[in-house]
Parts: sequence; C-alpha cells; structure tokens
Amino acid sequence: MNPNPPKINGEEAMRKVFATAETRSYRTGDVIFAEGQEDPNFYLIQKGAVEISRKSDEGRPRVVSDLKAGDFIGEAVLGGETLKPSTAKALRDSVLLALPAAQFMEMTQKEPLIVIDFLLYALRTTNKRLNHTSARLVALSEISRLLDQCRGDLAGLSKGLVDRLVAVTHSKDGLLCLKSEYSQECRTVYTTDPMWTDRDLAALWAVGSKILEIPPNALLIVDLRGLGFVALRRPLEAGLYEEDHLKFVELVAELTSGTVRDASDQASEKAKKMLERKVFEF
Repeated sequence: MNPNPPKINGEEAMRKVFATAETRSYRTGDVIFAEGQEDPNFYLIQKGAVEISRKSDEGRPRVVSDLKAGDFIGEAVLGGETLKPSTAKALRDSVLLALPAAQFMEMTQKEPLIVIDFLLYALRTTNKRLNHTSARLVALSEISRLLDQCRGDLAGLSKGLVDRLVAVTHSKDGLLCLKSEYSQECRTVYTTDPMWTDRDLAALWAVGSKILEIPPNALLIVDLRGLGFVALRRPLEAGLYEEDHLKFVELVAELTSGTVRDASDQASEKAKKMLERKVFEF
C-alpha cells in the first residue's frame, strides 16, 4: 500500500459518500427521528434547519443544538449505535440526505481512501457539536480498518494512526516514535510537523503517559506498551487535554501496539536484508 496516497478534498469526499443517499423532505415541525428510536441512517442536512433535543431527568425535552445546511446528524450509527440518543425536528421546511450505515460500511471496502478523508473532514468540521462518544466510536472503527489495510506497512500505519488521533482529540500536531531495536533511543516514524521530533519528547516519555502544560502548548503523551510513544499537542488557548482524551488514546495504543510491533519488525527485517545484499555485492 502506498504510504502517501493522494489526498482527496474533504468536500469532494463528502459528495462521493452521499452520492447514493436517499433524499428526504420534511415540513416545519416534522420529526426526523425520535430519542430512543431505532434508525440505521446517517444524515446530511442539505437545506433548512434542524433542532436537536434530549429529555431531561424530569422527562421534558431540552434543546441541545440547532443545526443548519452542511451539518451532520445521526453520526453515531457509524460507530454501531442504531438507537438515536436524541430527537431531531425540522425547524423549517428542510431537505436531508439519508445514508444507511450498512451502505457506508460497504463503501469502506470499495473506496477506503474516500471514506477516511470524509471521516476526517466530518470530525474536523463538526467538532464543536459532535458527541464525543460518537466521534470516538467512529475513530475506533476507522482505526480498526486501518490496522487491516496497513498491516506490515509501518509508514502508512503510523501516518493514518496519528492523523486520526489528531482529528478526534482536536489537536494541532501529532507524532509517533519507536524505540530503537539496539538502544533506548527513539526515532520519529511520523510527525505532522517536521520541526517537532522525538528529541523534544523522549525524556518526557520516560516517566509514562501523561497530560502536560508546557507553554505555549498543551501536550498529551501515551506509551505504546514499551515500543515507543504517541504525542499530541495543541495551543494552550485551545485548553488542556482532558482525562478522557488520555484514556481514549491509551485505549487506541492498547489496540494498535501489536500491529505496530509487527510492522516495525517487518521494516527492520527488510532493512537488514537490504544491508546484507549490499555487503554481499560489495
């Protein structure tokens, strides 16, 4: 697999994902779906406006957001949740595109690069509203597919993993470093910023996973089960990372460390064979 596939514009990826979606029209006041309802669809608001509400502890509806054209609703189905956690109602005459989750999952097999770019676009453009649990379910689902697609491809796996963690944690930069096979030193396998490398972080990693405040940035460093570490950063004005950010990235590290180790071993073995071949030729 090419570790540097051509990038697809996010809006272009969105158009391709929803190309076969069903167009649905709603009048003012119509309920698109109700809280607790089984609904396998993911929606894009094409025209109009939609109110999202949830029942309070007293059973009264409480408005949590008003959405407009270009926003997504029902995204939790992409993480396997078909029961809607809220009610969606048209605030005025509206047109929505409805995409069944099964159809979306089928597309992940046929057009994985388009789907990946779409999900990253969706996470970035809706991060102020997107339910944290839903966003992370989507990210975990994508990371699971990434492990299958990039098994044995250390460069592609590292890039895909870091890019997804940057998106779901609302970070500015990320990197993945691995410990050398012959020493305790680390090497940067992938970084979103070439000026940010393991030299800045290896000493911090030595004392384990943590959330740090090192002006002008907030940092999150997570151990990859002794293999190395993943680090994320964002400006302090965006806020410190939260404990649930740390727990989520630790979960991802737990899920992916075995595949990262296998890919690293394969890369080392390949390098050894190339070196042996050169020595023999010499």
